[in-house]
Amino acid sequence: LDVATASQIIGNIDKVGIWGVELEAQAVVAKGLQLFAALGTTDTKIKHNSRLPATVGNRTPKSTTWSLNAGFQYDQPITDDFNLLIRLDYAHKGKKYWQIDNHDVQKPVDLVDIRAGIENDRWGLYVSGRNIFGEKYYTDFNPTAFSGSDVPIGFRAQPATWAIEGKVKF
Repeated sequence: LDVATASQIIGNIDKVGIWGVELEAQAVVAKGLQLFAALGTTDTKIKHNSRLPATVGNRTPKSTTWSLNAGFQYDQPITDDFNLLIRLDYAHKGKKYWQIDNHDVQKPVDLVDIRAGIENDRWGLYVSGRNIFGEKYYTDFNPTAFSGSDVPIGFRAQPATWAIEGKVKF
């Protein structure tokens, strides 16, 4: 990032090795109750970097080591016309390496989202929450050496966010 010109400066890495795998499962375990989960891992290594040879062997920028997503959704009739919907999503994101020097690493992050409401074929009314425990983390971070400034530049994630949502089908 060049602060004087408000432009991002991106350098290329000559060769990177990336290996990963993800396992995913979904199951309906009872009438109206669905469980789901996914587990993923990514291994990234800088293999050749002529611009910064000391970074060979490091992880690539903005990469996480592993992730886990899990949750449930419950959808059940409560009257002849309306269903109750409850959903919970949990996400774990492993350590994140912000830049090629691997000096700045974000600790693992755990996020919980919920949604509950009533609905039918024509409309729905819901209450939802994202990051309901207010986990503090960055969506992007550039330390001084990579910010183009004499200070680090980072963007914090949204805190706990609550909403009332409605839907209408025409």
